[in-house]
Amino acid sequence: MTQEQKTESEIVIIPFSETNCVINPVHFDHRRAKNWASILRGKNSVRLQMQFLPREGEVIDVEEVKAGDAIEFGGDYYSNGGDKTPTREIYVVQKIEKDGLHCILYPSRAEAMKNRFTEEEDE
Repeated sequence: MTQEQKTESEIVIIPFSETNCVINPVHFDHRRAKNWASILRGKNSVRLQMQFLPREGEVIDVEEVKAGDAIEFGGDYYSNGGDKTPTREIYVVQKIEKDGLHCILYPSRAEAMKNRFTEEEDE
């Protein structure tokens, strides 16, 4: 489904918890968990460059995020035996308003990166 086929009803608002900060929607609160968020950069999902965002606990600083960016939130839980259970939510930010980030959720990095509309510099 292309960006043009997405409707306003599919917009998800990730609300601001404080100035330029949001709560990680997939935060896993456990001592063996790893939580993070990043802006997905690069030409495609194969040549991916992840720009990790500053965080404190479940709070993510999104000051560097711009409309059109693909962003990924992650929460990975590691069991006693070392098995990893990854949880991901990948969005493309449509606009940034006073109430939060207005985004569309995508099923994969590839789909989100295909639907970005941020100008990428060639490196």
